[in-house]
Amino acid sequence: MDCLLNETKIYGFESGQVDVIDYLTAASISTLEASGFVVSIAETGGWSPICMMTNAEPFIDNEVRQAMRLAVNRKSMLESVFAGNGNIANDIFGRYTPGVENAQLPQREQDIEKAEGLLKKAGMQGVSVSLYSTEIAPGMNQTAEVLGTQASEAGMNVKVVKQPTTEYFARSYLKVPFGMDWWAYQPYLVTAGQATVKGAPYNFTEFSNEKYNKLYAEAVSSIDEKKRDELTTEMVTIDYEEGGYIIPYNFPIIDAFAQNVHGIKPSVLGQALSNFQFQNFWLT
Repeated sequence: MDCLLNETKIYGFESGQVDVIDYLTAASISTLEASGFVVSIAETGGWSPICMMTNAEPFIDNEVRQAMRLAVNRKSMLESVFAGNGNIANDIFGRYTPGVENAQLPQREQDIEKAEGLLKKAGMQGVSVSLYSTEIAPGMNQTAEVLGTQASEAGMNVKVVKQPTTEYFARSYLKVPFGMDWWAYQPYLVTAGQATVKGAPYNFTEFSNEKYNKLYAEAVSSIDEKKRDELTTEMVTIDYEEGGYIIPYNFPIIDAFAQNVHGIKPSVLGQALSNFQFQNFWLT
């Protein structure tokens, strides 16, 4: 269904019914460029996390969460899903926030041996879990499939359950222990208030850390920018070491438009078509 939607958009575009199409897959790039259309690829701070619910089995144990993170080959995943476009991420969000940029955290790489060791220590060798996904944005289902393949290298059995979007949000979103999500870029503390602190409405991972919550409260009430950045860096470190998100990449936004369309510029925010600022577009 998702592939058909992408194909339908491209057909309408190539037949001249529409002048602009958005949220394309990497597979569309060469075809559209060969046909003389302009393809815009934006590097963004947007993120499509794989969410591990920290208060549900098997992810209550942080060693299992870290094992799943270590099973991911981020470069290979980005190549598979977006043909190498986008950026490798490090399980933290808020890419362009100073407190995040200042965090000196080692880039997490695939380490199957260490992942196996953590699973053994937790008594979870051969653990099985279902990963629920839907294609609300390009690459989500494929990311889930790639994760399943990579996790199997560490002896984990990940069954990918792909659902129509309406079913996913009615039955699975914020409910299942293991699922996909999608976020455009926002400054770190804005997202934390929605996704990671206690009481956050979209805290898929059910992450609850007393120190983290205190740091957040102090950061959002501080008028000292330097102090706020320092507190943010502390929060990011807790995300990295204990959180429930696997954030393997910052996805690209791939749009295409006809040669007579002007004013569309790439944006880092993770939304299509210059953040849908249609008032800035014009035709010749």
